[in-house]
Amino acid sequence: MTVVYIYSIDLLECVAKPVVTTVEEFKNNPNLFYPNWNSEKHIWSELEYQNPVLDNGNLREATKEEL
Repeated sequence: MTVVYIYSIDLLECVAKPVVTTVEEFKNNPNLFYPNWNSEKHIWSELEYQNPVLDNGNLREATKEEL
């Protein structure tokens, strides 16, 4: 079992932390684990970020300079 962190793209805040059987299974059917999933409004990660930043479609932690 693995936790997947789902972030809203517009606010960059974690909106859900579903426990999934495998990451591949989540990738294939995210609505099974998070019914409100919308690929235009959400992004997911296997890591939980304290200060998430969306950089060219990739979610990452903000750098010291960005903070």
